[in-house]
Amino acid sequence: MPTVAASRRFCCLLFCAILAASAADAAEPSGRVPSFAVTRMSQPPVIDGTIDPTEWREAMAVGGVADQSTDMSKPLLPRPTTFYLGWDPDHLYFAARTYIKPGFKPNIAVGRSQGLAYVWDAGLELNWQPLGANVPAGNKNNAYKWFLNALGFIGDTSRLALGQQFKNWNPQFAIEVRLSEPGTAPDGGRWWEVEMRATPEDFELAGPHRAGDQWRMMLGINHFPAWMQARIPCRGPYLDPYGYNVMTLVDDTPAVQMTMDRLQNLA
Repeated sequence: MPTVAASRRFCCLLFCAILAASAADAAEPSGRVPSFAVTRMSQPPVIDGTIDPTEWREAMAVGGVADQSTDMSKPLLPRPTTFYLGWDPDHLYFAARTYIKPGFKPNIAVGRSQGLAYVWDAGLELNWQPLGANVPAGNKNNAYKWFLNALGFIGDTSRLALGQQFKNWNPQFAIEVRLSEPGTAPDGGRWWEVEMRATPEDFELAGPHRAGDQWRMMLGINHFPAWMQARIPCRGPYLDPYGYNVMTLVDDTPAVQMTMDRLQNLA
């Protein structure tokens, strides 16, 4: 029959094993976290809701299939989606384009004015963590989450810090959106497009952006057309940015663009 001392030793060993496993899981899987070079733009894009290929030719672009479905028991509906990112010392530039099937209208449940966009609206859900030299000492672990709906409104702007969501973050992004005309996308569909410009002050940064600065970014789409989310690869928990895409600002580097604008081969 085991003694009390033996039982205690076993519990201690088990606890140490759990801690070791947790530490192993916490180690950043650098080979599995997507990483992108975000290129500097010599000319800022016009923020008018229309993604002009010429204006965005200097930006990084990553595209893929955002799987969405109205019924979890049926095959998912592949939805081509592309995200664009660029920078200059005073701004980050962000854009997204996603396919809208014929006859579909993005649902806006609550976010029909600025500040009210929320989880039930069709649109984007974004979580960005700045890691560059312009992050103030007291903000090193802060991340910023918000909804950006199909009308171009934001909401639930949250500073993630100290394990809490603080709602007193108030970014002043410049945002424009549009739905293209029916038939301008494959198979009679339309494109929903959004363009956004952000300043360092929007993310509570202490100075301009510089080459070498890094960000972790979750790029998510909600509810095109139903209660689902699709994210460009994220290797970690929902609100923990350690597994988000690593974005490194680069200069004097050609832009790499992997767009997703067609419906072919979407099995």
